[in-house]
Amino acid sequence: MSKNNQGVMSNQEYHIADDFKKSMRRLAGGVSIIAVQNETEKTGITVTSVVSVSVEPPIFMVSVNPQSSAYPILAATKQFSINFLGTQHLDVAKAFSGITGLKGTDRFQIGAWEKKGSSLVLTDSPASFVCVVDEMIPKYGHCIVFGKVISIHLADQYQGSLVYYDRNYYTQLLP
Repeated sequence: MSKNNQGVMSNQEYHIADDFKKSMRRLAGGVSIIAVQNETEKTGITVTSVVSVSVEPPIFMVSVNPQSSAYPILAATKQFSINFLGTQHLDVAKAFSGITGLKGTDRFQIGAWEKKGSSLVLTDSPASFVCVVDEMIPKYGHCIVFGKVISIHLADQYQGSLVYYDRNYYTQLLP
């Protein structure tokens, strides 16, 4: 998006950006938690931007805002987990999205978390993945992170996926 010499978008560019945001709200997405930690702190963020890139090798892509609490730790440690959220994880999604006011380590009070290798995983997540950063590409105000999966943890019981659509979480799909 271009800006004039004063750093202000044109009226047309503003409307395109606004319409783009409104349009993306109409795309349902699976909800995941990206969890990171270092020696002294841990945090995580709720995302719908997880994409499977490759099976061999197993690679995910996720878009992370550099302003997020997770980004500095992710950039320094080059390790993270992806935790798919199930229908029972609405409270986890809200805690890690920031709307509850919880920050950093306090977010991990919601849900059952355990250390797997160098990462934290949600124990009853339908699927959790421990990843190491393969590449980070800063682009358009976000950082595109490619993560190579080094371990996978599948829940014994699977109830369904939590979905985010039009600013709301859903625990069941329409018939």
